Amino acid sequence: MSQSQSQDALISVRLVVVDHYMSQPVSGLDPLISDFRGYSIRKVPIIRVFGSTTAGQKACLHLHGIFPYMYVPMPSGEQEGFVYRLAASLDKAINISMQQGSSNVQHVYKAVKVSGIPMYGYHPRQHSFVKLFFYNPFMVKRAAELLTGGAVMNRVLQPHESHINMELQFMMDYNLQGMNQVHLRHVMFRQGVLHDEYDDIEPFFPPRTGQSSCQDSSDQDSSILCSPHSSLMKDPPDQRFFYLDDLDDSLKLPRDVTRQSTSELEVDAVAADILNHQDLTGSSMNPGLVALWEDERERRRKLGISDPLTPPGSPPRPAKAMESSESEKFWYERFLNIVKEKKLLDGRTDTQDSADPDATINLDRKLRPHVYAAETSDKELGSLPSATQLESHVPTLSESMLDCSGLPTTPRPGRRGQYFQDSFADQTIVDEELINASQVGSGLDDEDDDLVDLLADLATEADDVLDGKETVESDKDLFSENSQSPSIKSKSQKSSQGSAKKLSQAITEALDEDDKHETLEMSQVVWDTDDNWDDFDKTIMEDLARDLDTNDDIIDDMEDMFK
Repeated sequence: MSQSQSQDALISVRLVVVDHYMSQPVSGLDPLISDFRGYSIRKVPIIRVFGSTTAGQKACLHLHGIFPYMYVPMPSGEQEGFVYRLAASLDKAINISMQQGSSNVQHVYKAVKVSGIPMYGYHPRQHSFVKLFFYNPFMVKRAAELLTGGAVMNRVLQPHESHINMELQFMMDYNLQGMNQVHLRHVMFRQGVLHDEYDDIEPFFPPRTGQSSCQDSSDQDSSILCSPHSSLMKDPPDQRFFYLDDLDDSLKLPRDVTRQSTSELEVDAVAADILNHQDLTGSSMNPGLVALWEDERERRRKLGISDPLTPPGSPPRPAKAMESSESEKFWYERFLNIVKEKKLLDGRTDTQDSADPDATINLDRKLRPHVYAAETSDKELGSLPSATQLESHVPTLSESMLDCSGLPTTPRPGRRGQYFQDSFADQTIVDEELINASQVGSGLDDEDDDLVDLLADLATEADDVLDGKETVESDKDLFSENSQSPSIKSKSQKSSQGSAKKLSQAITEALDEDDKHETLEMSQVVWDTDDNWDDFDKTIMEDLARDLDTNDDIIDDMEDMFK
């Protein structure tokens, strides 16, 4: 962790706990309009970090302008319009998979054509990919399954990095590890206070009041350069305390942006103001542990401890540890035998019948074409962004505060969004039958089918119990009506299955009836007795004493039992 980052940052928050949530966009912190489509945005993901500042103040940090993403290969021969058709088709496929085929809800925030080197194989040149950004992180897995199954664009588009959750993507992209400090160039503070049961406890430290932001100076240039941001930077990071009452109004968010935690500080920042991604210094130790060692060295330096702090080395290993174990010898010998058998079978080849539709040779005819990323042309090599380049969805707060006109206040669809709506919104390529079949297949398997049949039988028995008072003649009339009218027969078949609510109610009533019957049988001896329980107990004891007097075997058995 670079020491200059801590000096250049206005505030640093240690990353102890990280999660995300969905919220309405905030002007100046989140994009209000999708520049890819031109529609107004309803919900955006926000990264939330809990930790403490360098000075020790507990803080809750909200990071805006971060969207989950994944990559799909760009087919060869496709033009720029492919990314728009892909986004529209993927939105429609997701809606169909959620049983909302007529919905116009958008799930893809942006689709960008990028260049990078594929993970598998050797590639001397860059290849083209499409980087898909999503609003909701929970839709990434669903989109990946649809792309892998070939339900979108009638092709199998293998997704990349779709298995990584949003928090890990954020930490990898911005060079963050657990317990690291998130260095921020600029933040905005939330106003208000949340009360809890600990408010009645007296504070351990007396409240500290802020000092004057700027010192008086005769130099006019120095007074011009003095600002709330620069005045806070005068104190070292470990002595930089923030108190909401002493901060300038330009550093505070409107009161309609309410607090969510009881932390002392609750701040908002954008991803473009994170400084950690600029530190690319390598280290042989885990970066998270490096930060902890640096903190300990800094603590010793302040306390005047001269003892150098170095990581301990690995303990020496005995010479016996280099010898092969019995398990390793066994498996190595077995491996050699398998290799020997494989060499003997190399000359044998099994012929496949091409007329068999299930043969391996005919497998490619059934599958949809797999798309491999096309090579990036020399013309696009310099213009396409890198696949690992961070996308600035929101400008830095430093720029937005200087130029407030760059923050749109009212959603207005742009020309690019209108172009997307008119040209590509109806050019979707989605296999609805494949999506519906995959949804049914993934929901019910053989065991589920057996369970459904069992529940149907139970429902039939429950109906017989509930309808036990009906006469045989009515059953015959019902059977005759079903045999005469096919429509009535079909209706009776549907009614026999019943809805889920009726099935559950019938099974519950049948089980309750059985429980009542068993309870009645078990307690019948109690209900048949008189109300005088003392007489009942006395009768039992008299019968027991009479049996003991007449039968000596019972006494012997009781003596053996207590030995």
